[in-house]
Amino acid sequence: GATAKIKLSKAIDVQTGNDEEIVLREANKRRVNNRDYEVGKIKGKIKIVNYQSKPIKISISKTVNGKVTGSENGTTTVLPNKNTYYMNLNDINIIKWEKEIKPKETLTLGYEYEVLVFIN
Repeated sequence: GATAKIKLSKAIDVQTGNDEEIVLREANKRRVNNRDYEVGKIKGKIKIVNYQSKPIKISISKTVNGKVTGSENGTTTVLPNKNTYYMNLNDINIIKWEKEIKPKETLTLGYEYEVLVFIN
């Protein structure tokens, strides 16, 4: 009943990239278990370019360690937090997209999430 993902090959004529930036750090502290945290808001983009002469169907998944606050037409799955031993207060989420990319087309997918950051 288990599932696995195996990368069989990498298309050299399909390029991908991922950029993230912190767009806001809330100065208000949050106190959890006698520790101070601040909220960081992160905005990311996944860029995929199809250099092939035919359309492609692609499945994209992005795992984030934080609360997803937005994703462009993606579905979000919250996983059980398996890092509680390390006092990880952030959820583990997977954002998934199923897209078709036309020949010579660039697809950009955006997402946003919040993460609690330990400050002392």
